[in-house]
Amino acid sequence: MGRLEAAGQSSQDKNKAELEATLAKLDLETASPETLSVVAELRLSEVWHARPVPVSPSYFARATNFSDMFVEVQDLLDKYADLPTAPRSMAPKIAWMKVDDHRSGAGEDIRLTDFSTAMGIVKRLNRIDPALKPQEVTTALAKWAKEIDPWANKPKPIPIDQHGRALGVGRRKEATAQAWVVEGTGEVFVNGRNLVDAFGRVHDRESAVWALYATERMDKYNVWAVVRGGGPTGQSEAMAMAVAKALVAHEPALKPFLRKGALFPSMLPTTWTNDC
Repeated sequence: MGRLEAAGQSSQDKNKAELEATLAKLDLETASPETLSVVAELRLSEVWHARPVPVSPSYFARATNFSDMFVEVQDLLDKYADLPTAPRSMAPKIAWMKVDDHRSGAGEDIRLTDFSTAMGIVKRLNRIDPALKPQEVTTALAKWAKEIDPWANKPKPIPIDQHGRALGVGRRKEATAQAWVVEGTGEVFVNGRNLVDAFGRVHDRESAVWALYATERMDKYNVWAVVRGGGPTGQSEAMAMAVAKALVAHEPALKPFLRKGALFPSMLPTTWTNDC
């Protein structure tokens, strides 16, 4: 039996050597598809043991797709860690996806700690000097960014109609408000009622016309507002936003003050509330 096994092994080695010699003579780069198919079959015929190999090295990880992306940015950071970086304020502005976006998109249970670590690496790569940033880094970072860039969206200016009115719309919680602002003497009507009847609380009255109050424009414009839904506080805050948007349509220079919530020094909290 031993001689037969030895003879069989010797025959296999001889056949394998002849096969390798034949394949070595072939030019696989210019071979036809039929020839390549035959070569593949011959090579597979010499395989005695085989096992499937996962496509991804993270196949057995908790979150396969996320782990692949994580490993990719880690490798890129190791590779390009020496490249100069730009200050945070000068780094390209990118709207990054949140952890819930990755979870829903990939259908994977991603740990928040892993995501936070990965985002730290991603933001570090984003700070590489744009003039020196490799293309593979840009391609990798695109996988972490939202498809829609919110900084590319520019609000449309609110027009002033032929009657001199500007319409602003505001929302707060369940409440919505539409406010028409026109130059006038300071009249304010909400759903057909004056401001005092529309809002019983002083705080809500102040909130509703805060933009006019803060910019000392209470006696310069008239306001007609329609509010719906929610409670008095939500309605007053929705109206505040609507009035502010319409006021900026008349005086664009007021936008920085309204955005920062600045009050003019001459305005005291009791000046207007006592008149109510």
